[in-house]
Amino acid sequence: MAGTATPGIEIGALETFTYTGTGAAIVLDFGFIPKAVLFFNVTDADQAWFWFTGMTAGTAISIGAATATVATEGVTGTLDGSAGTGQGLTLGTNAVINESAKVYRGIAFR
Repeated sequence: MAGTATPGIEIGALETFTYTGTGAAIVLDFGFIPKAVLFFNVTDADQAWFWFTGMTAGTAISIGAATATVATEGVTGTLDGSAGTGQGLTLGTNAVINESAKVYRGIAFR
């Protein structure tokens, strides 16, 4: 039995973003709390990483020559805007997701 594919992305359901890694913890203010994100290191074109709601704090999943879990200092939390820091994610210091001076481009899903 064949399944039916239904379009799953609504207008405004995702946004594109760019950030530059610092090697220190940084805040990505999307203006909304994302359900999932996918980013690529465009400086070296050698790594990508993704995260979705429900993952353990401090983790993400990296994609490179081999897929691996970012076990520490990955996405360390979500921001709901209540602390005046915006809405989005806090990134830890793991070099896969926050390598100093590297540019990352990606998408965040609402």
